Amino acid sequence: MPEFDDALYLAFRLLEKRAKDEQLARRFTLKDLEIGVEHDKGSVREWHDAETDKKRKTIMKYPYGYIFNTRGMDQEHVDCFIGPNKDAKEVYVITTNKPPDFVQEDEQKCMIGFNSAADAKEAFIDHYKKPGFFRNMKAFPYAKFKEKVLATATNGPAKLAAIIRTGAWT
Repeated sequence: MPEFDDALYLAFRLLEKRAKDEQLARRFTLKDLEIGVEHDKGSVREWHDAETDKKRKTIMKYPYGYIFNTRGMDQEHVDCFIGPNKDAKEVYVITTNKPPDFVQEDEQKCMIGFNSAADAKEAFIDHYKKPGFFRNMKAFPYAKFKEKVLATATNGPAKLAAIIRTGAWT
C-alpha cells in the first residue's frame, strides 16, 4: 500500500506543479535547459516564515524558477537562480537547511550563470537573509551538471543529491 500512497502523492504534486507552470512569469531555454521563471528580477516573492508564522516578502535580484523535466529532493522540479553570465562554465549547487531549526537538509538551489562561487553565494544570501538556510555549496562543470540534473527525471533526486554531497560524477 505505501507504493500506492507514494504514487498518489507524486501524481498530486505533479498536478500541483502543472497548475503552477501556467502561472510562470516566463519560459526560456538556457544552454539546452528549459527554464521556467516563477519570479523575475524585480518581482516580489511571498513566502511563509516558519519561525514567526508570518508571511514575508523578498524583492528578487535575480530570476528564480526551476529546470523543467527534473526532480529535486522535494519531489518538484530542481530550483534555480539565473545569473547574468549566460556563458558561465560552472553551476554552483547550494544545499539548504530546513527552517525553523536549520538542522535538517532541505533541498538544492542551482546557481546558473554566475561568474564565481562568491557571486553565487552572495546572490543566494541576498534572497535568504537568515544564515541558517545555507548548508554548503559545490561547483560543477556545466556539461556534467546538465547531464546529471536531466537524469533526475528518470533516476530520481536521490542520485543527484548523492552526487552533490560527494562530488562524484561517475
